[in-house]
Amino acid sequence: MVQVSRREFLAATAAAGLLSHAAGSNSAEPQAVGAPNASKLTTCSATELASLICQQKVSSQTVVEAYIKRIKQINPVIKAVVDTAFDKAQHEAQLADDAIRQGTADWKRQPLLGVPVTIKDAFDVAGMPTTCGVPRLRNKCAEADATAVRKLKEAGAIILGKTNVPALCMHFETDNSVYGQTKNPYDLARTPGGSSGGEAAIIAAGGSPLGLGSDGGGSIRTPAHFCGVAGIRPGWGRVSLAGSFPPPPRAYGNYYTAGPLARYVEDLALALRILSGPDPRDPFTFPVPLLDYREVKLENLRVAFWTKYEPAETTKETRETVEKAAADMQMIGAHVEEECPPHWDKVYGILQAVYDQEIATFEDVLKEFGVDVPTSVDRAAIAYAKRHAGKLRADQAKMATGDWLPMFQIAMLEFFEKYDGLLCPVSAGPAVRHAESWNRVDDFGFTLGTSLIPKVPAGSVRCGWSPERLPIGVQVVTKPYREDITLAIMRQLESTFGGWDAPPEDNFRSP
Repeated sequence: MVQVSRREFLAATAAAGLLSHAAGSNSAEPQAVGAPNASKLTTCSATELASLICQQKVSSQTVVEAYIKRIKQINPVIKAVVDTAFDKAQHEAQLADDAIRQGTADWKRQPLLGVPVTIKDAFDVAGMPTTCGVPRLRNKCAEADATAVRKLKEAGAIILGKTNVPALCMHFETDNSVYGQTKNPYDLARTPGGSSGGEAAIIAAGGSPLGLGSDGGGSIRTPAHFCGVAGIRPGWGRVSLAGSFPPPPRAYGNYYTAGPLARYVEDLALALRILSGPDPRDPFTFPVPLLDYREVKLENLRVAFWTKYEPAETTKETRETVEKAAADMQMIGAHVEEECPPHWDKVYGILQAVYDQEIATFEDVLKEFGVDVPTSVDRAAIAYAKRHAGKLRADQAKMATGDWLPMFQIAMLEFFEKYDGLLCPVSAGPAVRHAESWNRVDDFGFTLGTSLIPKVPAGSVRCGWSPERLPIGVQVVTKPYREDITLAIMRQLESTFGGWDAPPEDNFRSP
């Protein structure tokens, strides 16, 4: 088989119309794929897979088989994929190859033709259950695809399976009484995060190049950070939530979003272009133009950075990683200043108010959905609720329901008039040990707080390592609906600091 350079991949892909948001000059270098074998196919980008398939350098069937084989190898250890569609995927790969050979493939309409993907088990996939981590929904199959799933399919993507979530997507880590606990590929004693933890884990471990997740308070960004992959939470209303479950919690109704996770930032850009747009099934989707991140002039950006807030105890390595990211932006000419966002000293109060209200009835809700034996993380959440029962002060309640939240949102929007972007931690440290997150709610204020401004997109990309060699992501938050700036900064940081780096293979060898 002819060896093909990355430059040739990208040139051919661009010529085929695949990369209207593809690689720019500031990109990281995903592993080049020459004569592709399984190990190379399961570490390169979805964009490169599409290019290889387009050029008939490799068949979709070969790619799909490589990922199926990888899932079978690693999933018994990390337990990230909870339902598979392997037979259907193999058939769809054959159909894709037939269309390419016959010259009937429409690459502009199907930029992911023949590329395998995975879907968080909070989105409907026709013919598969949307369990959302609870027994009551285990055997209820969806009749139609969620809009985001349909768009991926129409773009030619092939669904391999669905990935694990915590019960009702309510935790910072991924464990439930139906499918059990998902493990972090970098350290099996630690969580991959939640609620898109299964998605981040399988992508990091090489079992999927691209996946669909959702984020209300960090459910894309935290798993991306814990697992060293890239993920973006778009502005609210950018991507349809029709066909997703559970419905957004009442206090986060206009903060819950859908978005992609991948090993490489270029794939986030490609996927977001596919997923974006108004949807008649979701009245809260808006026709906001999605700009091309390649057109962003990084040297013209005004960027703030910020590394800590009370009461979170940010680790030294986390602070240094954000500071190095800020220095990198300054090095390329951006105007960079250290500045804490406004009113952040009050954010913890409103977060406590929101979560105290939401988690107070969690034990009853679990029973309603058939959870008779709560998991360790369920029990930790229930214990948290009991510790905080009746402790919600009047001023905190007012923060959650009164005038303070709009005041905070206005102040943050004014902050983003002064700055194009903000660099800060995703959480106070790297991945925590299983069932520890509810004892460390403070750690997640960085994502929870930025989620309170619905129009503002935010992403995570790996830029550092902890002493235990756990990934450390940097959160990139930008002006309302300026995902192009989010992606451009993420791409720059990925280029400098390396982005995703494969976890140790020894972690996947069963004892």
